[in-house]
Order: sequence, then structure tokens, then C-alpha cells
Amino acid sequence: MPPDTVVKSCSLSRKFTYAVGEGANSLVMNGIFGFAMIYYTKALGLDPFWAGIAMSVSMFWEAISEPLMGHISDHTRSRWGRRYRSTASTTLANPPTPPVAAASACL
Repeated sequence: MPPDTVVKSCSLSRKFTYAVGEGANSLVMNGIFGFAMIYYTKALGLDPFWAGIAMSVSMFWEAISEPLMGHISDHTRSRWGRRYRSTASTTLANPPTPPVAAASACL
């Protein structure tokens, strides 16, 4: 690095704040996936092997599609901005159900 390059560092408190936020996210997602495995195996009677395959395929697809869509979103230019087209098309393709819409309106 050239000597005139300024390297910005992140404080320990800011790192801790980000870690706490990700910890909450991980707790929720692991709870949902754990419940899904119980639901697949106990309620639906699916073999645990196939339930694990279903979850693995889902995670693999997410690992490919999210960075790809992020790249597309970052490099899309329009007169409304970078993310307007993808946000609008996702909203139109997946309209909220009435209970979700009512809950969102209460926020």
C-alpha cells in the first residue's frame, strides 16, 4: 500500500453491535429450519434423509441465487435508481397476503 493510503478500522463496539444483530438473525433462521425438519419428518412423514436433501437443495439454491441477484441489482441502471425495478417486480410477482398486509399496516 502506498504510504498516503488511509485505512479505516472498525471499533470493537461497532463489531459487537453487528455481531449481536447477526446473532438474532441466526437464532430466528435456525429456529425456522429446525421446525421445518420436525414438520417434514413428523407431520408429513417424510424420511429424514429426504428432508435433509430438501433443506440442502434450498440452501444451495440460495447460495447461488442471492449473490447473482445482488450483482444484477448492483449493476442495473434506470432513471428510477438501481433497485427500483427489482423491488417493484418482486412486489408485483409476490403480492402480500391479507394477514401480512394487515400486520404491516399496523407497524
